[in-house]
Amino acid sequence: MNIASRKHRAVPFSFFYHHMLRDVIATVEAEYDREAGHDYSHRVTNAIVLAAFATEATANEIGYWLQVHHTQPVAVTGKFEDYRIREKWQFLAHCHGAPGFVETGQPWVDFATFVDLRNALVHPGAYTDPSTKLLRVLDRLDSLGCTRPGADWLESAMTVRTARWVRDTILAMPEALRQMLAPRLDLHNEGFSWVWEPDRLSAM
Repeated sequence: MNIASRKHRAVPFSFFYHHMLRDVIATVEAEYDREAGHDYSHRVTNAIVLAAFATEATANEIGYWLQVHHTQPVAVTGKFEDYRIREKWQFLAHCHGAPGFVETGQPWVDFATFVDLRNALVHPGAYTDPSTKLLRVLDRLDSLGCTRPGADWLESAMTVRTARWVRDTILAMPEALRQMLAPRLDLHNEGFSWVWEPDRLSAM
């Protein structure tokens, strides 16, 4: 006897994860005690993981929409959901002759840094020193003013400032993609315009 529903989810997962991310960051900011002399919060790890969920879901939803676009569908080789996250965003950014993300420019540099930070949390070594990739992440966070002195890299990087940077980084990706695709594609086709609306971004 089946109890759980077998129906697909009607509400986009990206909405779900973005709203959860917004709530976590609001909690981190509310708990920030300036008198403590630091802005470390273990909840920032939650924000990073939720941001990874959100950017993956957003890419999948845009990829699906492009494949079923009413007037300008895009052909995908293989199953789009199986692409790696960097591959997904670059694929989307090259649709209909769009130039793609410049990997030495923004927002790609910070997005790639975010992905490496997420990977360091999801695939941690056992008592190992930071990898070369993680050291580059820490260098970038240092340069952005997101870090603090700490007992280890996690305590140094998990700050309110990092949480805000993560939020801004994942929101910059669909906006940059929108700017690339807008001259080439009807972005309001079949009611999918929600992903491009600035109100959704400002709600974060």
